[in-house]
Amino acid sequence: MNFIKKHKAYLFIVYAFFIVLNFVVKDNFGYLSILFYASPLIIIIGFGYLINSLYFKTKLFYVILFLQIVLSVLWFKNQVFFNSNTTNNPNSKTVLFWNLAKKNTFPKAVITSEIKNHNPEVLAFVEDKSDFAKNKDSISGYSYKKLVDNMSVLYKGELLDVKFYYKEENYKLNLVTIKFKNKTSTYLIVDVYANPFTNKAEAHAVINKIAKEKNIDIILGDFNTPFESIYFEDYKNNYTSFRTKSNGFTATWLYGLPPLELDQIWLNKKHETLLLEKRQYSNSDHKLLIATYLKH
Repeated sequence: MNFIKKHKAYLFIVYAFFIVLNFVVKDNFGYLSILFYASPLIIIIGFGYLINSLYFKTKLFYVILFLQIVLSVLWFKNQVFFNSNTTNNPNSKTVLFWNLAKKNTFPKAVITSEIKNHNPEVLAFVEDKSDFAKNKDSISGYSYKKLVDNMSVLYKGELLDVKFYYKEENYKLNLVTIKFKNKTSTYLIVDVYANPFTNKAEAHAVINKIAKEKNIDIILGDFNTPFESIYFEDYKNNYTSFRTKSNGFTATWLYGLPPLELDQIWLNKKHETLLLEKRQYSNSDHKLLIATYLKH
């Protein structure tokens, strides 16, 4: 403890560096992005309270305390939402996304329950290693299609087209076109490589390029990138995130320190976001996402 107190000035510099990294530098520069991914704001806040305890009874104590309060308010404002929207609109549409965490058994009971409650037109999955495609005991009203690289969809209507985009240890994308009730919709299902040492720039550039060129209706998947990343700025030009339409904490992966918002759904701005619901089941370490929207 004496060693820590003796070097508290260096610890304060580290604290200041991570604040600048989080709000200014972000993942703009190579290996600094690894530090950015590893130090979300909640970690910086926790570290800040430790630093502040070392400066008790000094003027800097009050400066750090004020900064900590501001950071805590910002974190709460950006990570916790309370949405009053409902799914009662008869014209609303619903899509479901879930990372199945490479389980060998398809969670039919959970999916059947969610279908009963929400009646989604499309359900998209990544890390689906099950053999549900061979299972004759299908889900009534839906067709199941196993896609390349452990992705899959349950859908109503007619599957018109599937295109696969891939780069090893970088990204996997399935572009799915479905026709239902004489209306065609496109879904870009995303699985970005999880390794933090892999530069995410190329994956997000490809996702954005495809989305813009094909005028994709919905982008959904496991992005393995925090929402605060610079790479999501390009998405905002043509798409709206559902995250502000959720209730509660935005994190979708709760098994790490800190919990992370890895799974996301983005809607083309020509449509209107209504509600994002999240469920945690023992079948996967990722939350199940249910997005409701109006299609225009």
